[in-house]
Amino acid sequence: MPYAHTNRRGVTLYLHADSGYGDAFVFRERIGEGALDALPEGFEVYEDPNGRVRLVLEADGLVTDGHAQVVRSALQSTPYAEYYVEVVEDEIVILQPDWTRAELARFLGRPPGSLSVDEIRDNTHYAPIMCLEPTLDIDGHFALMRMEFGPIPGWSAPLLEGPLEELAAQLEPHLRDAVSSDF
Repeated sequence: MPYAHTNRRGVTLYLHADSGYGDAFVFRERIGEGALDALPEGFEVYEDPNGRVRLVLEADGLVTDGHAQVVRSALQSTPYAEYYVEVVEDEIVILQPDWTRAELARFLGRPPGSLSVDEIRDNTHYAPIMCLEPTLDIDGHFALMRMEFGPIPGWSAPLLEGPLEELAAQLEPHLRDAVSSDF
């Protein structure tokens, strides 16, 4: 039986090798040629907040959910409290929602403040906007990067480097700049 993963939206996906699109592994809704019976060694399943599933290299454990919680806590008292923060492949990734809580409630015909976290996540698309990556030269230090959109999208050169707590406290103006420059 091929390796299967059911995503947060209830869709069962099957692991296949060689998608033909440059990825070595891909998840599909139907079992087809190239279906694999097990995860390849050294890989783990990653599901983003939008329910998309892919294989990633197993993390080295340099970054934990405790590190991500430092960033989540720093965002709680800012206009960016609705952003999603997660650990992906030993990086802390900050994802921007395409709706504010109020906009989503209005769209769904619900009173403001009536949506649960699960309802928000189920009805919102998230896109990566900033990343904090551990620096290898100083223990406990991270580099802050933003997502660059253009001919070659990806993470920028480091904007700041330093202890995670200090960077988390300085996130708000960088998020504001990143959001305003993308539109």
